[in-house]
Amino acid sequence: RLKLPRLAKHLAQVGRVHGGFPGAALALKATVGDALSGRPGVDLLPAITSAGSRFFEPGEAHASDTEVLVIALLLIKFESSPENTHEWASRLAAHAVEAAQEQELWSAAAAPVDAFVPIKDVCAREWDLGTKMLVMRAVALNWSGRGARVDIDDDQLTNYKSFLTKEKGYLRGVTPTGAKRKPKRLLTWSATRVADLIHRRGPVLREALGLPPAAAALPSAPSMIEENAALSAAIKQKSAAYTALERELAICRAERADFADKLHKAKKRAERKRADARKYKEAQ
Repeated sequence: RLKLPRLAKHLAQVGRVHGGFPGAALALKATVGDALSGRPGVDLLPAITSAGSRFFEPGEAHASDTEVLVIALLLIKFESSPENTHEWASRLAAHAVEAAQEQELWSAAAAPVDAFVPIKDVCAREWDLGTKMLVMRAVALNWSGRGARVDIDDDQLTNYKSFLTKEKGYLRGVTPTGAKRKPKRLLTWSATRVADLIHRRGPVLREALGLPPAAAALPSAPSMIEENAALSAAIKQKSAAYTALERELAICRAERADFADKLHKAKKRAERKRADARKYKEAQ
């Protein structure tokens, strides 16, 4: 049977290791939060990885998990204030699930008017060697969620930055069939994934960069309540699954015991028949 107190204690311990989150719900955020939407009852955001030796695909493609992670780290590194970053991420993250379902068909018309402004600022800024070293260390050593890569290096980040800022752009988002406009990769639904990552795991991103925690980046009370509800529902579901398995196991054990009993009786009958046959043969 699932031991709920033991699971909660384990998650709390994991939370203290990954980003210092208190409690079981925030420990879940620190370990598998990269796979969750942050809203209970909503499908997981899709994972997107690069097939090549670089963390990004050239040409037209959706932003990989590592691209999303790199931009999120840089956005926090260059932020004017944690409060502004948290406020922007919270507003745009609300569109993440819808955008993930529609992907290249998603329209930014319903998103906040400043949806792409922080990302444009990151792309326009100079990524000096110190900044790139911080990002490389975070991605390769200090991050254990989606997008982590040990092979990221300065050349890849330099090429990625140059591709992002080229006039005609070598990094474009996937466009619907027949569409003439080819938007820059990060000015598509991928921006919602950046915002969603910062909204959910801002403290862990700051920890990965070696920055002090920001009060504005901590989850709000409603968010913590929602995550507690999501965790409780997941535990309840697992507990129900274990209970169902135990019932099936009890049935199987009963059937096995019944079969063993019948087999034992059948062997006894066979032995008696053989004994009777021997006696009959001896009497002849």
